[in-house]
Order: sequence, then C-alpha cells, then structure tokens
Amino acid sequence: MLKKYDLYEFKDYYPSELSGGMRQRVALIRTLILNPDLLLLDEPFSSLDYQTKIKVQEDMYKIIKEEKKTAILVTHDISEAISMADRIIVLTKRPTSIKNVYSIDLGIENGIGTEEQEKEVTKIEESMINDYIEQRRTFVINNTNLKLKYRQN
Repeated sequence: MLKKYDLYEFKDYYPSELSGGMRQRVALIRTLILNPDLLLLDEPFSSLDYQTKIKVQEDMYKIIKEEKKTAILVTHDISEAISMADRIIVLTKRPTSIKNVYSIDLGIENGIGTEEQEKEVTKIEESMINDYIEQRRTFVINNTNLKLKYRQN
C-alpha cells in the first residue's frame, strides 16, 4: 500500500520525520491494512495548514473511494463536508430528530468550478449555517462511501 500511495520511499522514516500530510496518509493506510468495514476519522485535517489540508483531503477522499470504504469523519468545516458528501442531514436539539436533508452532488471528483456549482455550494452553505445557528446542534453528513459528521464547537 505504501507503493500504491507514493509513500514507499519513506518506509524507514519515523513519524516525526514526516510532514503532517504524510503522517495523515500513513495513519489512513495503517488503518486500511486491517481491512475494516468502517473508518472513523476524528478531525483528521485540523492540524494541517490550508494548502496541505486541501491536498490531504483530496488524497484521503481518493483513497477511501479506491478502497471502497465507508468513513465517519468528524469535522467543524461546512465547506469540507459539502465537498466530500453525497447527503447532509441536519439534526434538531434533543430529543434529536431530522430537521433538514441536503442532497449534495459536488464531491471532489466532480470538482467545483462552474458558475452553477458555485451558486449551489453557496446556497447549501447559507442554508446549513442558518440551520446551525437556529439549532446549535450536530450536522451528520452521509456519503455512500464516506460519512461525515459536523458537530457544535
């Protein structure tokens, strides 16, 4: 797997000798070796600088898709969730019920760049922010192979 994901030349390095992005990819690959049905990722991009974060998000998304895995990802970043999800489910306060469901067709593999896509992203973000402000509760984002969770700070 290290060869497949361009990390083989670093196989003898200690974690402290790797970049933050490399450490994240190694952690994901180490988990994938066990062939789990479900990946649990708790804010895997939070410690990365912006440019590295974007690259590692794309890498992780591709790896998860290629390996045909389902993942639950905790994030505080609505834009990140929108770019990686098929569906976003907004929950109400306790007792929890579904407040809103957003269908998303703007995953990383589709790219974001057309004027129509950018308008759709803006519309979804604004609606999610309003839901979040109103409810101050958890967002659960679902994806066929990737599941994300947005939670309150």
